[in-house]
Amino acid sequence: MILACLLDLGFPEKELQTHLNKLSVPLSFQVKTVERGGIQSKQILPEIPKNQKKHSKLSDFLKIIKKSGLSKNIKKKSSNLFQKLAEAEGKIHGKRPEEVRFHELGGYDTLFDIIGITAGLEYFKPSKILTSPLHVGKGFVKTSHGILPVPPPVVLELLKNFPIYSGTIEEELVTPTGALIISSFTKPSPGIPNMILKKTGCGAGTKILSIPNILRILMGELSSEKKQNKTLDPRSEKLQDEDEILKLETNIDDMNPQLWDYIIEKLYAAGAYEVFLTPVIMKKSRPANLLTVLASVKKESQLTELIFSETTTLGIRKEMIKRKILNRTIQEINTPYGRIQIKISNQNGKILNLTPEYEALKKIAQKKKIPLKKLYHDVFALLYKTKLT
Repeated sequence: MILACLLDLGFPEKELQTHLNKLSVPLSFQVKTVERGGIQSKQILPEIPKNQKKHSKLSDFLKIIKKSGLSKNIKKKSSNLFQKLAEAEGKIHGKRPEEVRFHELGGYDTLFDIIGITAGLEYFKPSKILTSPLHVGKGFVKTSHGILPVPPPVVLELLKNFPIYSGTIEEELVTPTGALIISSFTKPSPGIPNMILKKTGCGAGTKILSIPNILRILMGELSSEKKQNKTLDPRSEKLQDEDEILKLETNIDDMNPQLWDYIIEKLYAAGAYEVFLTPVIMKKSRPANLLTVLASVKKESQLTELIFSETTTLGIRKEMIKRKILNRTIQEINTPYGRIQIKISNQNGKILNLTPEYEALKKIAQKKKIPLKKLYHDVFALLYKTKLT
């Protein structure tokens, strides 16, 4: 269904077949348009050799990929996917990755999916892929390991940190391969983000359900990815004034407070937008600090690991929050003390705030031995006499 979405978005069928032809295994496919719940969708049907090897090991797939004529990047990404799948299966069954035998996933259809989707993503080269909460279904599914609950254990292993829900449909709605792709190439999102929608791709499944059995990919420009205005004219095209960012929080009452300076510096160095401490009272009336970190969602893993390794916390709360922001530009002005950068905040072409860069003023005050408060006063007085363009 993911691959069908990519084809519907514009990934050429000829290009997909060209990539498949670079494998030693003869793989082809048919594409047709079907209707699910009144929605026209693409459906891809792989054509797999009848003499395919089943119950393959990790090494079998890695060997096929290594000997193929695929690009270096596609080889690396698809090999990493099989490695990750083997590690997840091994963790569930208590085996090393190289010992795992892929049963339901051991046929060439898994190879078809992984190579095809990897090639499709290489074709579009998206800067970011977000996934809304996943409807995983419920009930039971018959496998080579016996009857397993839905979602199967390997799906849950792969979808750690992704929002999921069950619903009322007693079917397996997210397969291990789907979970593998989602967890490897995308980041979780609470829903459809603010975006300028360009195109939609629909991929249909084979099962007929009480809801449209389709997957949709929305292609567009995220609000947070709008290019910042790099000109010095504050009246030029404004930035998007609302986006979503990640908030990480934790309460800490048992750490040496001398460590905070070091930790905060490391969090900023790791890409945090804002880091701040709030005094709070915890259980047993113990004074503590609430650590709050605001950042891009792509920094979640790095910042979470940093907080766990550098603080004494046992858990971190996280949520996506919306923020409204002013359009900001930097302009240099001439002053009696030299050229100083000024941050200009504006909305709809109207200047709302003018702020001299603190670090620049600090260096000048130290170099020229001028009181910093006098320097601030003089620069602010000059700002409101200067015509900023």
